[in-house]
Amino acid sequence: MNNFPTNEIIQENSCFALRKFTETNKKKSIQFENLNGIDLILKAMINFPNNQQIQFQSFSIFINIGKEKENQNKIKELFGIEIIILSIIKFENDKNLKKQGFKALSNLGLKNKEIQNQIKTKKEYKRKIEEQKRKLEEENKRKLQIQQLKEEYSSKELKIKDFRKIKYGDVPKDSYYIYFKIILLGGNNSGKTQIVNRFIFNSFRVDSAPTIGVDYKEIFLEVNGKIIKLQIWDTTGHERSYPLLSAYYRGADGVMIFYVITNKYSFVNRVNYFIKDLEGQSDENIPKILIGNKCDLEKEREVSKEEAQKFADKHGIPFIETSAKENINIDEAFFLLIKTILQSPNFYEKLLNDKLEKILFKK
Repeated sequence: MNNFPTNEIIQENSCFALRKFTETNKKKSIQFENLNGIDLILKAMINFPNNQQIQFQSFSIFINIGKEKENQNKIKELFGIEIIILSIIKFENDKNLKKQGFKALSNLGLKNKEIQNQIKTKKEYKRKIEEQKRKLEEENKRKLQIQQLKEEYSSKELKIKDFRKIKYGDVPKDSYYIYFKIILLGGNNSGKTQIVNRFIFNSFRVDSAPTIGVDYKEIFLEVNGKIIKLQIWDTTGHERSYPLLSAYYRGADGVMIFYVITNKYSFVNRVNYFIKDLEGQSDENIPKILIGNKCDLEKEREVSKEEAQKFADKHGIPFIETSAKENINIDEAFFLLIKTILQSPNFYEKLLNDKLEKILFKK
């Protein structure tokens, strides 16, 4: 037995033979150590942990040789006590095997209470290791799932040509889709409703009434071959209602913050308010874009592009100017926000958390 037998049947028979040797040669069991027997038996227990016969025969061997001080020292040196305890834990429902294991440990000088305490400690340690292993496996699985979602929904640099509005009737019957909740924030008369109407219906009304409370519209999009249901929440611009708007931030995937290029107050006061309110009332990393609306009124401009761009850069958000009246950058603005969402690291974490709600919607 100078070399460890790798065949399980051979090892099982070897353990049985060594057990018989130690039973019939108790006075000469020290010779067992001279043959590296203890080392080989412990290796057998480690390499074949599910083989009850090997574990039982090994326990019997340690019962036979464990009272000799030299053998005890060698067994402890090779972590034999720990190996025996782990085997007892593994087969704790096998009363005969457990009894044999306790007897082996007793012959090695351990008292029953000490054995029980060590088993309890090892069980707790094993539980913690298994819990850490499970968490690590879940974390790695989660990272892989997030990476797969990124590849699925944003596998390439998106261009405007990858973005297409589709009618509900054109959505394939058995298709799955995700939905984006988009919040539109801005002062009164900032043109949010006109932007939505131009985007969804390609219409513009000069006499559009201001939004009271919140208006809600939906549209289906195809982005990079994936179907998205866009839920657009058009909020009121009345300043007295601002404290109530934070209730709509919950679950939002993206935010459009509007100002009017001809109204300095709408930029300096309103935009700053919404930026701070979002940071305080929601996830500060929620994807946002800044929109300077009514860019067709160039002669009445009070907010320069440079000033707005500098503000956007400071807050790390994209910036675009639009005009609902002249249909300037309307699709591009929504595309920009969707692209920003798809590039947001937090979005895929959220998408994975809400997967049953977000993806498994079937037409």
